[in-house]
Amino acid sequence: MQTQVKTSLLLIAVLAFVEFHAGRVHSECSRSISPHEALDIANRAVKKAGFDLADLDATVTRDIQEWKDHVQRSIRGDAGEKAQEEAQQMNSVLQSYKNFFWISYQPKKHPEGYMRLGGVSVLLDADTGMILIIQPAHRKAIYPKAAQKKNKRQSEPCPSSPAAGR
Repeated sequence: MQTQVKTSLLLIAVLAFVEFHAGRVHSECSRSISPHEALDIANRAVKKAGFDLADLDATVTRDIQEWKDHVQRSIRGDAGEKAQEEAQQMNSVLQSYKNFFWISYQPKKHPEGYMRLGGVSVLLDADTGMILIIQPAHRKAIYPKAAQKKNKRQSEPCPSSPAAGR
């Protein structure tokens, strides 16, 4: 009888440990990056793409409805074939991920009031910090996902075991 009690207590302890560890792994995996982390990641990507951050003002948002609307208008509209292909590629990215940060870089105002052209938008996955799209104004979008190196927050994927999904 004592052996059964000891075995039962040991089994309960092991299950409690496994459950605790699985919950900890899940909470680490499900934590989104902060807006500050998103801006740091986007700043590095924009610099690497050749833009001077000193000439740009950044805005960080999670609302990408404007981006989605633009893509849908491009798909439905009378845009050229290349523009529609680009919109389809962007739409594929938008459908593949759920949580986003949109960092929009606008040119700073000229001291004499002249309007400056340019700017760039960055769309990144809010869960991993992975850059999904870099969209320079009036130029073809960049999709660095395939060749991207991992950011600090991008560790190995979360385990897909049934215990980790709790």
